[in-house]
Amino acid sequence: MPRQCVESWVILGLFTALLTPESALAQPDEALRTDAPPTNILPLDQIRIGMKGYGLTVFHGWQIEPFDVEVVSVMRDFGPKHGVIWIVCPEPRMQHSGPVMGMSGSPIYLWDDDADAPGDGEAQRVAGEGGKLIGAFALGFSLVKTCYAGVQPIEQMREVGSRAIADQGAGGHAAGAADPGRTLAALLAAGRADGLAQPATWRAAALLDLVTIDRPLNPSAATQLQARAAAGLPFGAGGSAVPMKLPLAVHPPAVRRLLGPALEQAGLMPVAAGAVSGKPPPGVDPGAIRMEPGSVLAIPLVWGDMDMTVTGTCTEVLPDGRVLGFGHGFMGNGSSALPLATGYVHMIVPRIDFSFKLGGSAVLQEGAIVRDELAAVAGALQGSYRTAPLQLAVTLDDGSHRAYSYTVAQHRSLSPMLTAVAAFRSVIAERNPPVECTQRIRGSVSFEGGRRLAIDTIVPDSSPLAIAFAVLPPLSIMANNPFETVMATGVDLAIEIEPAQHSATLLHARADRTEYAPADEVAITITYQPYRKEKIDRRLTMKLPRKLPDGNYAIQVSSGGNYFQRMMRLRPHLTQATRVDDLFDLLERMSHVQDNALYLTLELPDQGIAVEREELPKLPSSRLALMTTPMGPPATPFVEWVQKKVTMDNVFSGEQAVAIRVREDLLTP
Repeated sequence: MPRQCVESWVILGLFTALLTPESALAQPDEALRTDAPPTNILPLDQIRIGMKGYGLTVFHGWQIEPFDVEVVSVMRDFGPKHGVIWIVCPEPRMQHSGPVMGMSGSPIYLWDDDADAPGDGEAQRVAGEGGKLIGAFALGFSLVKTCYAGVQPIEQMREVGSRAIADQGAGGHAAGAADPGRTLAALLAAGRADGLAQPATWRAAALLDLVTIDRPLNPSAATQLQARAAAGLPFGAGGSAVPMKLPLAVHPPAVRRLLGPALEQAGLMPVAAGAVSGKPPPGVDPGAIRMEPGSVLAIPLVWGDMDMTVTGTCTEVLPDGRVLGFGHGFMGNGSSALPLATGYVHMIVPRIDFSFKLGGSAVLQEGAIVRDELAAVAGALQGSYRTAPLQLAVTLDDGSHRAYSYTVAQHRSLSPMLTAVAAFRSVIAERNPPVECTQRIRGSVSFEGGRRLAIDTIVPDSSPLAIAFAVLPPLSIMANNPFETVMATGVDLAIEIEPAQHSATLLHARADRTEYAPADEVAITITYQPYRKEKIDRRLTMKLPRKLPDGNYAIQVSSGGNYFQRMMRLRPHLTQATRVDDLFDLLERMSHVQDNALYLTLELPDQGIAVEREELPKLPSSRLALMTTPMGPPATPFVEWVQKKVTMDNVFSGEQAVAIRVREDLLTP
């Protein structure tokens, strides 16, 4: 079945919850094990219009309940060698709710003759008894008056299960790469909508320029995503087939507004919910919930002090413990390695467009989701997955401290996004930062291969989205680059919120005179405007090189972001990555740029040569000419410069140029 078609019909529920620290998922259970014989099935070619039966799902809690169904049509060519069965659900509660996101995978059974009925004749048939399995509740419409649903044939789902046997011992990364360029573009669109200034966003903007050099993005794409997310309208609203993505129930609505475009790029659809999901309520024993046809099938992505879980329905548990569910893909990328858990439904939230189950995970199961195709997801007892810890220490503006701890399932496209969401939610767990504040984000991200990236960012802004700009870009770039998948193995951050805005705009810069001799010290007076304060003049100095030729020069006084962009322009070899280590080197260079500093740079007339990324400065002209010939080694010219960093009390925006002239005849004898 084409992926676009499946994504247009998916009715899967994905919900988040803020839990108490002691509410981490229970340890793996063995609820998948079964000695039951294989389920009797009714093949697609034996299904006829008018046949009746029932489906099984959880409407509330964990108890599985039946609902009536009747076949209205069969499509044998819905996709290449794939069919679909269309049913109507006449039961009043289904007519009231329509197709429910989270019912995906609910097994559908039909009575094919009187022998399947527990009593004598059709009148004695009881929903939930007898019948043969035909497949899973999987497809649907929004804004319609009758509850129609498409059923994924069980034969197609079992084919996915058969391929899961080969995958169950792999234990690698969950498949599903994201385009880091589009992820960064969506994040920047969210930042612009929230009014984040250049000092907070320049790192993401610089990385976006680098990863899209050969694949320019449609500049309006991210803006359109932001506008659509802000409108809160369902895809395909109007009663036609809905191009559903995976709903993410978020709270408060600010998370959806700010992170919506970036989440959409990862295949998630933020939905503002008036409540949040979570673990089963007090009095419910999570260990009593079994994985069986009709029960909740959950894929926990983040757990600990917050639960972010994909929730659908289990279709079938095979005798060897393999489990089939959803009736469509989660990401649809083939091989997978994600956690598998039982779940609980708090309620069904009825909506005009698409109702959804408000649910969450209960107990981690032995094994993992090892196969994710367009017809189903499949879990296996021998499957494994990887996780990474996320530790956050938040110091609020009143000096009080909060600590948050999470476990994040490793997934190339989802993990970077969900790590950012968890960090974002932690910053605003108690309250929003004050309107006038400065956020200091410090810590580190550990990556596979022993790599460790330091994080030290200062953002004079109240938006909690600032932390997403600190962690999402490096996580996405390393996990989704063209050379090698490098996942984060741990994130440890401290966020400090100071109730004062330490920002300033650079207004002017002037030298004390216009002409200098080589080796002179240039005195520059800068004028800047701190936030809500009087203008300030400050004197900076920069020593000229001893062997600087006569000529006109310009000293640039730049903020950290402007300095980095200038460095990339003058040293283009640093942007030419041929391996993952080159990307990490670039991230390290970026992390070393200090936000609360001004950089003074002076371009020199000398030209250097870089072979790959190794710089060979101050080469003789004869050697330079030889290396730049077509027969020479691959070399990139770069501009030599001198620089000086001056730590300031504010995070600056802006850049000023100071013109000077150098004359050797001014040297003192």
